[in-house]
Amino acid sequence: MKNTSLKSKFGIKISILVFSLFVIFSTSNVLFSASHTPSGMIIEYDINIGELSATVTHPISGDSHYINLIKIKKNSVLNQTHEYTSQNGNYFIQLYSINCSVGDILNVKAYCNQGGFISKYLTVAENPSITPESTGLVAVSHICVTTFALIGYSVFSRKKEI
Repeated sequence: MKNTSLKSKFGIKISILVFSLFVIFSTSNVLFSASHTPSGMIIEYDINIGELSATVTHPISGDSHYINLIKIKKNSVLNQTHEYTSQNGNYFIQLYSINCSVGDILNVKAYCNQGGFISKYLTVAENPSITPESTGLVAVSHICVTTFALIGYSVFSRKKEI
């Protein structure tokens, strides 16, 4: 005999909701890669050679969506502007020559040609330190959320025996 109680119907709706949220979350990179703000940036400065490295995370599809402008400020004064007409792959990586001293503050701002930007600051040091972005903590948090969504779905989707 089928159990059609309110509790059973509510459990099915919860299961469908959790599963739907999981599908949306897991496909969000594909759904939103058409046009969006850059999602991450790592900047590093090598004081020994006077070179600034900028790596911008910006997944793309096709050639109509890309990082089109980089602005670099040194101690709050615009130092360099670079314009681009394309981006290869999901990471925009560039090196810039700029003379800095220990204690100078660099600000790098990356703009998407379809709107949005990301900005990062860096205080020049003798030995650059490791940032949370470069250790992969962002990816770890993404994996944790996906794991919890799967666990939630499996808990709510189990049939309870009467």
